[in-house]
Amino acid sequence: MEGRRDLADVFNLLMICGILSGSHGNSRLILNVFQSCRAVLSVTGFIMSLASVYNTGIKDSLSRYAFFCAAGFFLSVQAVSFWLNRQLIEQTFVSIKRLNEKRIEPRQIDNFRNISIKVWLGINIFIYSCLFFNLVYFVFPLGYDIYLSLFTNSTEPYGLPLPNKFIAGTEPPTRSFSYYSVTLFIIIWVGNLCFTAVGYYATIFFLILYICNEFTILSENILNWGNLCNKYNHGNEAKLTLKMIVQDHQEVTRLGPALREILGIPFMAHSVVCPMSLTLFLYTVKMQLGKNAIVVFVNSFCIISTSSMLFITCLAGEILQSQSLKIFESLCSIPWYEMSPNMRKELNMIVRQAVRPITIHYKGRYFINLRTFMQILNSCYSYFMLLNSMN
Repeated sequence: MEGRRDLADVFNLLMICGILSGSHGNSRLILNVFQSCRAVLSVTGFIMSLASVYNTGIKDSLSRYAFFCAAGFFLSVQAVSFWLNRQLIEQTFVSIKRLNEKRIEPRQIDNFRNISIKVWLGINIFIYSCLFFNLVYFVFPLGYDIYLSLFTNSTEPYGLPLPNKFIAGTEPPTRSFSYYSVTLFIIIWVGNLCFTAVGYYATIFFLILYICNEFTILSENILNWGNLCNKYNHGNEAKLTLKMIVQDHQEVTRLGPALREILGIPFMAHSVVCPMSLTLFLYTVKMQLGKNAIVVFVNSFCIISTSSMLFITCLAGEILQSQSLKIFESLCSIPWYEMSPNMRKELNMIVRQAVRPITIHYKGRYFINLRTFMQILNSCYSYFMLLNSMN
């Protein structure tokens, strides 16, 4: 099937991002150890940034590196959660791959190809955004710092604010081995966060959109089956097709609890940290506007990237919710009332499941949908106005 190579690319990307562990014994063991180290690095970096905010003071850190702390919290929770659920994630992707192997019709191949193009476009945009952030925040300042150290008498290193106050204290930094060692650790930590973020959003996009594609195919199969029943008067072919539809629908709906287990806790952390982080970014831009152009630029970039990725995540959950209801709409469009009691009994099994949409949430709260997105924006606005009133 042309386009199926994208699934192999998906597995490779998620192994690079520390989500999947591969299928071979030695490589699987190495990747498991590597993923464990990356999860420990994420948590260590978050504690480091939290200590830096504490040493510097919350008010002073708002305009400097509070966003490191916010991103560290969310992505640390995500990294640990994905590491604990790595076997479930792998089983879910294998189930999607098995479903995809059944789709051999040209129309289904085209649907899969169109979904893959959209998913990879979104992932590539996010990857290039992460690279752009690292260039602006680390590579360019370090290059300029090397120039200052070689051609000027400056003793203070040049660089954007880094969460290194857990070691460096509050004194102005100087060029030393300890300073550059801490800076290197921060660069590695932020790079790991970027890989973790790419893996998180790639998992969301691939899981949700490919499952939505399965719902679309099932809806079309149900409509085609209804036409088949009208044409051949409920023959053996229609009964066999109905049995296959029921089996495929059950296999797809079983992925719902897996999605909640995989994405529920990370999105809960995302929902908790987003109102606070967006508020801090907006407040920092307001306070530094006309004073520090670089800080304003970096925080504006964080506002755009944070809100955009939150919106895309909630939109993906909303699409899954609406696509899962298409099964019920298709069932309502076929002449089920003219069918035999046995066939209506089979249909009743699908109707009972299809009438309830598949939603992703954490224990009945923090749903991944557009309603949650609006609630987060409303919370952000309330916090921002509260900070303004206290200023």
